[in-house]
Amino acid sequence: MALPKKQGLRKLQVGTTGYYWKLRNERNGEMTITIGEVANPNCRLTVHTNWYDPWLMLGDRTGQRWTTGIITPALVRQAINYALSQQWGEEGNRNWVLNYQNETFSIRPPFTNSI
Repeated sequence: MALPKKQGLRKLQVGTTGYYWKLRNERNGEMTITIGEVANPNCRLTVHTNWYDPWLMLGDRTGQRWTTGIITPALVRQAINYALSQQWGEEGNRNWVLNYQNETFSIRPPFTNSI
């Protein structure tokens, strides 16, 4: 399957499987990574980094919970390997959200609406 051009998608090979990934800057300034499998685009992984882009978030950041960081293909590969070790992509485990903080990945618990 060919990836659409000019959408900021980057290709990455992990083992024999092809993936694509995209870096996004959320409204609150946090940088997130969206990862998908090329052969199965409905299987998605979102990684929240708690990092911000200093070029997009100019000004005083004291007291904020975010730090700056560099997102590389190696980091994306680590996220994929972590998720795969936790059975991401298997039947019923298609869309996951991870946190990446202090150089450690963790599965983000599902959102619960408490009234």
